[in-house]
Amino acid sequence: VKPEYPWIKYPDYAVLRHGGNKKWFAVIMGIPKNRLGIKGDEVADFVNFKCAPFVLDSFLGEKGFYPAYHMNK
Repeated sequence: VKPEYPWIKYPDYAVLRHGGNKKWFAVIMGIPKNRLGIKGDEVADFVNFKCAPFVLDSFLGEKGFYPAYHMNK
């Protein structure tokens, strides 16, 4: 999958889409760490993956995984 950069205002933000239906499954974006409850206010790159709800709890129990910041699922 090749990243797409759809926003002029955020040229470094990338979207990854399924080949067949073209729906997003991930967004890569820079977010201030403190918005996710991490110490510091510097911007860091985060990947927001869409996943099935039954898998979510196992990810959130791991270090470095956070609830969705941008996607609604």
